[in-house]
Amino acid sequence: MDLFEIVNGRVLPTAHALLLEPFRTIWERDTSDGKGNAEKVFRYIEFTCSPKKSNPYLGYSEELRPRKVKKEIWGDEDKRDTDFMILGITKYKMLLEEASPTYALLNAALTAKDKLIHFLENFDLTERTNAGTAVIKPADITRALQQVPDVAKSILAMRDKVQAELVEEAKTRNQREVGDYER
Repeated sequence: MDLFEIVNGRVLPTAHALLLEPFRTIWERDTSDGKGNAEKVFRYIEFTCSPKKSNPYLGYSEELRPRKVKKEIWGDEDKRDTDFMILGITKYKMLLEEASPTYALLNAALTAKDKLIHFLENFDLTERTNAGTAVIKPADITRALQQVPDVAKSILAMRDKVQAELVEEAKTRNQREVGDYER
């Protein structure tokens, strides 16, 4: 599923995107030469949502990514989201979830990964229950640390699966790409 394409350093909508709201309205409302304002909104939507490996912001958490992208595009990470930015992100994520059954699982795994990171960074071995026993025991930390490599492998495998579901090209037996009208 490609809603946007990068051409000469600009993020532009594909013909498919221009058939869908709110992308069509974002494009049509920008009357500036070169559609610079629409291109910035499309760049924000693409870099905030795209699960592609080529997305330079893919490694950031769901909470941090929009701020980093805004800082890059507008120079202000606290820029207020417009209605069209919110609608565009909502539509893009909805289409991703419909196109890839694994996408929702990947998002859940990434949320769990962030919680695991938070736990490992903030656990308190001195915290006690009312009875005086330790809430977290060293063995709990050791088990969590042993599982970190498996968590990382699973997330990478899930990203690859989403990537395959979204951008996999159909090929013939001779590895010739199938044209759009042959599918």
